[in-house]
Amino acid sequence: VLTGDDWTPVVVTWTASDPNANALVHTWQLARDAAFADVVLASGILTEARFETTVGAVDALLASLGVEPGQSLALVHRARSRDGGFGANGAPTAITIQRRMTVAGESPAGPPGAFAVGRTAPNPFSGATTLTLDLPEAAAVTVEVFDVVGRRMLQVDAGELPAGRGHTVRLDGSSLASGLYVYRVRADGTARDYSATGRMVRAE
Repeated sequence: VLTGDDWTPVVVTWTASDPNANALVHTWQLARDAAFADVVLASGILTEARFETTVGAVDALLASLGVEPGQSLALVHRARSRDGGFGANGAPTAITIQRRMTVAGESPAGPPGAFAVGRTAPNPFSGATTLTLDLPEAAAVTVEVFDVVGRRMLQVDAGELPAGRGHTVRLDGSSLASGLYVYRVRADGTARDYSATGRMVRAE
């Protein structure tokens, strides 16, 4: 059962070792089926046997799959590890995730008092990633993604969003090359304009 606010971390860990003590890299996958023909979430390349996302990102994923608040979805996850030349898949493990329900006392009523942008999840990512933001007032939201030399590589116009918590914006980075990127979120409100920046990594 998903619990916590949108920024609460969701962490998956596993163990992996190489008999020759070579350095390993990992990926993590979440799918609808044990054959992993229908992967719904995948990490980028990870240097640690650990994947982190947030409750807000998982909740948004379940919503995109048609899961209503309080309903559950049966999925399968696994880790894949390799040392450059050889690789191995971890055993698929079944998991059932229930979307959280908003109940009295779970989250504050009314719009938030401040503009806030959460981390993108997943990060690193291989295809798409999602960021979550709180808006103290209705605002037109735009997300820009820049490479390390300052060139704008991607822009997403999320449109006019109402005041509220846990808005999500999906960034399709499949056209981006592997590497480090800076994203800037701009929210143009009536009372004032807001902005925030963060970093994310595109990995094959």
